[in-house]
Amino acid sequence: PIKAPRPRRKRAPILEILVGIIVVALLGGSYYFFQQSSQEQARATQTALIFEGNQTATARQADQSTSEGTSTAEAAATAAIGTVPDEDATAAEQQTAQASQEAAAAESATVEAQTATAAAEQTAAAEATAQADAQRVKDALAAVQSNYDQNSLSALIQTMQTIPPDVSETISLPHDLSGEIKSEETTENDFYNFVVMADFTNPFPLVLGFWDFGLVFRSKDSLTQFRLHGDAGGSWFFERMWGGSYTFITGGTVETINTADDGINTLTMVVVDDRGYLMINGQFVERVFVLGAEPSGKVGVGIGFSPGKERADRTTPVDLTIWRLP
Repeated sequence: PIKAPRPRRKRAPILEILVGIIVVALLGGSYYFFQQSSQEQARATQTALIFEGNQTATARQADQSTSEGTSTAEAAATAAIGTVPDEDATAAEQQTAQASQEAAAAESATVEAQTATAAAEQTAAAEATAQADAQRVKDALAAVQSNYDQNSLSALIQTMQTIPPDVSETISLPHDLSGEIKSEETTENDFYNFVVMADFTNPFPLVLGFWDFGLVFRSKDSLTQFRLHGDAGGSWFFERMWGGSYTFITGGTVETINTADDGINTLTMVVVDDRGYLMINGQFVERVFVLGAEPSGKVGVGIGFSPGKERADRTTPVDLTIWRLP
């Protein structure tokens, strides 16, 4: 027989409320957990993105640093390459420098050798010239001693004028009315054999009176010397002073005196041992004997050998030239 179904019991309302609360709570918790999960995932994603960005920036900085380091290293390497010379190049430069130094030294040595050669040649030429001059003087002097005439004396003077003199100076002899001789002499006192030539310029016109001019030689002082002098009248005198004692040796007259205003008269004396040869204005005048005085001494020029031959405030200019003889 068919059983009749049992009738359902009606649940109590409180149970349904509890179930509803539980369902709501579960659903709310699931939603809460879902929300939390989503937020956590979002945070994780954001953190990952930030981390990735930082790493990217760091990588870029690293790359930049690496690039800068590479550039710095390359620059340093380039500088090192520039500062550290290549051994072959350095050796070549050293060889070139050494070759230049050797070439300069060789050139300097050549110049020095050429200079020394030129100096030696000049010395040899000067010695040869001196020897030739000495021989010419010796020959001319021998002719004077043999002939003592115009031609031989003129030849000797011409020969001497081609040779540098031992003394060459211009002298001014001031006049005064003291009546004493005014002379200028060489500082050297060892002239023995010599040729002396003196050009005297006339100190005043002849209308004012006579003037005189002269030479002194083998002079120790004003009291011991030979004197040779002439005047505007054409007279000449050869004298000796020995310790203050006056001796007239010889004299004469000539017609070759130049009496023109500012005219020039030339006295020339050749002294060899005990002989003297006098020339006035290029003309041979006399051979004289040079005895009883100092064997050597000074040579000079003078005025005022006789009184009345000077004028106040006047001057006699003289060009003096002396050559030594062997």
